Amino acid sequence: MTVSYNKDVTTTAFNLLENNMIKLLFRWKGSVYRLIWDDCIIFLLLFAILSCIYRFALDLEGQKFFEYLIIHFHQFAKTLPLSWILGFYVGIVINRWWAQFKSIPWPDDVAFRLNAAIKTTDVRSKMTRRTIIRYVNLGISITLLRMLDPAFNPYPTLENLVEEGLLMEDEKELFEEYRRQHQNPKNGKSKKRVVFERSEEDCRPRSFEEFWIPLTWAISLVKKANVEGRIKDEFVMRAIIGEIISIRKMCTGLLCYDWINIPLVYTQVVTIAVYSFFLASLLGAQFLDPDPAKDYLPKYRVDFYVPLFTILQFVFYIGWLKVAETLLNPFGGDDDDFEIVYLIQRNKMAGYAIVDDLVVPPPELKKDPNWNETVTELDITNVDVRRSIRRQKSTSLSTSTEDLSKIKDEEDLQKLEAKLETITESGESFKKKEDEEVDDNQTVEFDDKTNLVKYDDTVVNIPLIDEDVESIPMEDTTSDKDSEGSALTISVEEHDKLLTAKKD
Repeated sequence: MTVSYNKDVTTTAFNLLENNMIKLLFRWKGSVYRLIWDDCIIFLLLFAILSCIYRFALDLEGQKFFEYLIIHFHQFAKTLPLSWILGFYVGIVINRWWAQFKSIPWPDDVAFRLNAAIKTTDVRSKMTRRTIIRYVNLGISITLLRMLDPAFNPYPTLENLVEEGLLMEDEKELFEEYRRQHQNPKNGKSKKRVVFERSEEDCRPRSFEEFWIPLTWAISLVKKANVEGRIKDEFVMRAIIGEIISIRKMCTGLLCYDWINIPLVYTQVVTIAVYSFFLASLLGAQFLDPDPAKDYLPKYRVDFYVPLFTILQFVFYIGWLKVAETLLNPFGGDDDDFEIVYLIQRNKMAGYAIVDDLVVPPPELKKDPNWNETVTELDITNVDVRRSIRRQKSTSLSTSTEDLSKIKDEEDLQKLEAKLETITESGESFKKKEDEEVDDNQTVEFDDKTNLVKYDDTVVNIPLIDEDVESIPMEDTTSDKDSEGSALTISVEEHDKLLTAKKD
């Protein structure tokens, strides 16, 4: 089952204890600890045994020979280009893993085209739509189940597909007849009733694939619906058939991923390199007695008793290798493998919902609430929603989290909002003009198209809605000079009333 944590990292906290990335380190499912804990315990036990032998079981001559071995293995471990080998290999594996997921076919496009093409609601039309989408889902399911590890396959036989509702009894007999006609001529034996049995032979391309059968039936039904007049346009029929052929291509692509793997020699080289490095580290990372008489020993090594940095190396490199092992075949039972059973059930439910439940007239056409408005503003009245938006704005303006934590009610939010306005360029200009002594008769020019308020040579952008402008009495002083939009002239006192009305 895929381990999802996307919702846990939607925001970033400045406080280390509240950092979401730090919290993810304490998860167990899907974690690196779950992958490497057994290997790490074995490594530490072997390391402790060798350390005890060196410290307590060897005499001086034995210790000297052991120290020569440690120096030799330490130099060998430094010569391995482990980071380059592992990085290149893991990169290939991850790209291949994501490409396999993108190759998984979905029946949604076929279902939507059927919904648009066959709009009649009689029983025959309903049977046609449901049967076509069932055949498409059956072809996809056969492909996915063949990729799936047999230990996690809930539908190993045709009878299981009949119980799931993807196959009918008479269709199962046709399947078995087709298989008998195209069985392997070398042994002349049928494979009983197991369609998805995995073997070396199954990974090779065949002259006949079972997933072709239901897709061929689906194409035949589409052509028949066109002849019966249920699909009235031949172009629409070709479009539906094209979608089915696209699904066939994606199914074949998945089977090719199962057939052509990353070269075995590269996987072996990476595995040997990683485990050789840590076999060398069992000796090369051991503590050496810093005796002044032993001039061949390094003098800077500290006895930590527990090899902390070697453990970190083990977590990094073995964890890296385990990532590659996990993603190498995503059709198994690992934490990050694809949920094939869920996909099969989801495709079945979604396909039937689109071609059956949604074949209804759409809602009646009505004017939307913003019919008379060309540009609308988001009306945020909920304090929690406004707090979330202001949190994002405060992050971009380097507002401290301490200010955000003080928000408890609407009044605190308004104070923070005022603070943010003073930070912005337009807010600073507007604040500066408010602090200046101005005559009550001084006029302010407001452009109702650009929403710009002009104090002499200073232009401040204040978004207003039509209701705010209409609620304050103003004198229309449209001039011929302004050809781009009308202007309204108001006094400073009237402008203050306008801002108060806007806030209310």
